[in-house]
Amino acid sequence: MKNKVVELALNLDPQLLSLLLKQPTLRRHFFVEVDQVQVFDKVKFQRFVSNKSFLPDSFTAFKNKIGLTVGGEYLIDSKEVVLAWPYKDCVLEGGQDRAEARRKEIFWNETLAPDQIDRLLAPKALVNVRRYAKTGEVPVGTFTTADNILIKGNNLLALHSLPHEAHKALWDSLDVGYFMRHDAADIAWHTRMVSRHVGTGHCVVRARQSPIGEGLQVLVYTPDQPDLFARICGYFDQAGFSILDAKVHTARNGYALDTFQVVTSMLPEHYQELTIMVETELAHTVEQAGPLPAPSRGRVSRRVKSFPIAPRVDLRPDEKAQRWLLSISASDRVGLLYSVARVLARHKLNLQLAKVSTLGERVEDTFLIDGPELQQNKAQIAIETELLEALAAA
Repeated sequence: MKNKVVELALNLDPQLLSLLLKQPTLRRHFFVEVDQVQVFDKVKFQRFVSNKSFLPDSFTAFKNKIGLTVGGEYLIDSKEVVLAWPYKDCVLEGGQDRAEARRKEIFWNETLAPDQIDRLLAPKALVNVRRYAKTGEVPVGTFTTADNILIKGNNLLALHSLPHEAHKALWDSLDVGYFMRHDAADIAWHTRMVSRHVGTGHCVVRARQSPIGEGLQVLVYTPDQPDLFARICGYFDQAGFSILDAKVHTARNGYALDTFQVVTSMLPEHYQELTIMVETELAHTVEQAGPLPAPSRGRVSRRVKSFPIAPRVDLRPDEKAQRWLLSISASDRVGLLYSVARVLARHKLNLQLAKVSTLGERVEDTFLIDGPELQQNKAQIAIETELLEALAAA
């Protein structure tokens, strides 16, 4: 769709130009009057259409990379070079002499994404207002559409900062085990994403490009429910993701706070689209709480076929035999973790903690589980047998 619109604009399609001229706002932005003739700025229009805000979900007019550009095009497309800083749709004014070093840097936001319009009207942003005229500073009255407004970067940062002690409700619901199993950077990310949603009853799914390697890091914060771990693994299995790492934690308030490191065969430049897809579809899957899908047929690598790892299952009770530690190891393949999760769900076992690790072609997973069937020797044998079958399936 975007390519077609750009093609029509570059070819100065009469029907498209007629539609644009009929809209006062579009005519004002994309046409320049010269000697009472409306001249179409097709370069500006092309950038607008190419901006992902044209079909919302992005805040930048550029691709998600840093590089040398000129006129919005990268070095490979032009012989003229200018260093482009990775600030989203902003112009950074600055210099390198001593006088410039003492001057405060100012950002002018050129393009706004649709969901940012309301945020810029928030009380945090519009504070300490000053009005300047040709004669200097004048009293602040009302604003009109003729006013040019500069909003300080600090005010915009305030929109994304957390209120004082906003972390307290979340951290009070987490035990020491959570803080020991996650590093400071992950805890900070969890807090920013989740602190406003503690106790709301909503499912929160957030994803970002992994800071420790390829793929995505996915956070799920939701009221705990039966088969939640299996349902999440089932979504990743059906969506074509492979789970490299998972940390499952159940908070004191009955919420699950789970993180997953997943990879896919899709190219890195599609990670932004993948992030949006995962956040939307996984939240829907968790909230619907439907039946678990059938597992996909996992592909086994050539190396695993040549050097298979014998599956191992170890199930041991704690001192009071109320919770059990399940340890498994096997050759890695797509959908393996989901196959294990389906066995746990089939026997109605509650998953309290999980640590999933992939070491090359080897999977080492540990689960802390409980459930009535673990108190029966016959059921324990059945669980171990089914797990071995799931691990050995190719």
